[in-house]
This record gives sequence, C-alpha cells and structure tokens, in this order.
Amino acid sequence: MLLIAGGSRDPNLRRLADAAAHRGLPFRSACLDAVPPLPVSWEQSRPDLWIGGEAFGPEGTSLFIRYDVFSPQSGSGQEDGRAAWYDAIKGWALAHPQVGILNRGNELREVSKPRALVWAREAGFAVPETWITNELGRFSSRENAYVAKPVCGGRQTRPLEDLREGTAGPWLVQERLDYPELRLFGVGGRHFAFEILSGMLDHRADQDARLREVEPPEALLRPMRLLMERLGGRLAWASVLF
Repeated sequence: MLLIAGGSRDPNLRRLADAAAHRGLPFRSACLDAVPPLPVSWEQSRPDLWIGGEAFGPEGTSLFIRYDVFSPQSGSGQEDGRAAWYDAIKGWALAHPQVGILNRGNELREVSKPRALVWAREAGFAVPETWITNELGRFSSRENAYVAKPVCGGRQTRPLEDLREGTAGPWLVQERLDYPELRLFGVGGRHFAFEILSGMLDHRADQDARLREVEPPEALLRPMRLLMERLGGRLAWASVLF
C-alpha cells in the first residue's frame, strides 16, 4: 500500500495519485487540509499508524510525504499544525525500517539546501554563483540580474529587487538564468531528464509551463552519480538552467 501524505493543493501529490490509479496500484491519500481534519495517531508501543480510521502497518506500506506549503496560512496556529502533522507521520516511517521511503539513509541527516549546493559543485555540476545573505544592498546591479530563494524552501523564487533591504532572514541569492530548465533525476542506476519552458521566473506559478522528456545529457551523469553516492540514497534530482 502506498500512503501519499501532504496538502490537497500539492500538484506533485495529485500527479502521483493519478499515476498510481492509472497503473492499478493500491494507495491512500491523506490530506492535512481535509475538513474536518483527519484523525492521525500511533501508539509507540504498537507498530500501526492510524489515519482516518484505517491502520497502516510497517510491513507492506510505503510512504511518500511532502510538507504542505500550498494551503493558505490561517494565522491561527495552522503552520504549527502542519509541522506537527508532517513530523508525526514521517517519524512513524523513520522509526520502522520496514516502511518503504525514498532515501532512508539520507532522511536521518538534516536537509540543507546550502550544503546540497556545495556538494553538487564538488560533484562536478556547474552551480551558479550563490550567496546566502540578508545584506541585499551588496548587489548594486539588482535589476533582473539576481533571484532570491528561501534557504529552507517552501516558497517560490523571487526577483531580488522585490525584497527590501534589512530583511531579517538570509536568502539564497543567485545569478538569474534563462530557460530551458532541465530537471535530471537518478533512480537506482537509471536516469531521467525533463525539459521545462515557461514565461515566468518560477514555472510552478505558470499553468502554461511546458514539460517534455529528453535524453539525459551524458556529461551530467557522472556528477549525478557522485552526488547520489554522497547523499547516501538511491534517488536524487538536480535542476539545471542554460
């Protein structure tokens, strides 16, 4: 049984559920933003996770879970609820080695975009010049030259000029690159690549973005293998813009 957990507005989770249904694979979708909220519980002295009155045992269950960043924030503790909901289900999977999850060995490490960018560069990827800073005034030629990304993820890429000087938290600031964007995935010993074209800075906000599968560039396969080995998992992905 595949358990898909996250927000109902997450397009990646919807696509995964559609693919499972198309192939006739057993799955369940558990949505944080369900109304009324889904009951979730697991007793640590027992193996099963209970969601919506259904038990999921470690044997025979695989989990794909994403933190919900798509539902509107209510300002009434919803954000804290998302984190608790995510950690409760993810913690169950990590506590039971029989549960199938992607990159189990890497899940026990802290996820860090800054670290991942350094490792990607060391593996041989051409990573754009990157700063992690809240000193935005250091970029004198800001007009359309740089983009800002949240260090911890969860929000879309923005033009640097949209941010005000004096913002409290550091941002990932990078040179602005042009489309097409190439998404390269490594799954076990196989590689898959997809080209993305969009008229918007962040294609996730573009309902008309175009996606097509292409041959994985040979020059990127060795760096991908090295990065996957360092991440300690059997699945990884990289995004490249030319």
